[in-house]
Amino acid sequence: MILSYFIKGKMFHVEHGNFSKIYEVSQANELADKVVKFLSDLIHQKNIKDIRKIILQSGPMSFTSLRIIYSITKSISVINRNIEIVSVPSFLTYLSIVSAYSKNGILAIPTMRGDFFTCQYRGNILYDVKVQCVENMKDQLYIEDDEIFDGINLAVKQREIINTRLFYKNLKSTNNNIKIIYESSAY
Repeated sequence: MILSYFIKGKMFHVEHGNFSKIYEVSQANELADKVVKFLSDLIHQKNIKDIRKIILQSGPMSFTSLRIIYSITKSISVINRNIEIVSVPSFLTYLSIVSAYSKNGILAIPTMRGDFFTCQYRGNILYDVKVQCVENMKDQLYIEDDEIFDGINLAVKQREIINTRLFYKNLKSTNNNIKIIYESSAY
């Protein structure tokens, strides 16, 4: 079985086998406590020994979200040492959605400081992650909070990326002691 999870704003997206759910909290600061409960409930329903692969996002995202995701993953991997951990850049997950609408543009993920992590894309290739303001950008711009992403379980899209032909160049990911298998292109 594959366990895939993704944090977006105040939402926690999870998929495990035929279980797919998006949990939402009212305040972003509640997410840290709730994610642990959400996963705990899921793991009690499923056998953790059946998990063979965990797919998680590698960012960019808030540092708190990054710590939550990696802490959960490390905890599960301590219980089941045979788990393969695959890290997928958040921008690839978003690209898998926006590429159906626009072949070229910019993806933007808000930071807590009021600016954005941005990444330019052309076709199915991502380029140049930067932190910048997005006002006055002339390219097609998709921000993480746009309606285009509403109702889509990003954990499912993240799992689907593993077998696609999406690529990135010059993207850097923080691995925080988790082996990143997904380095430069889809397998």
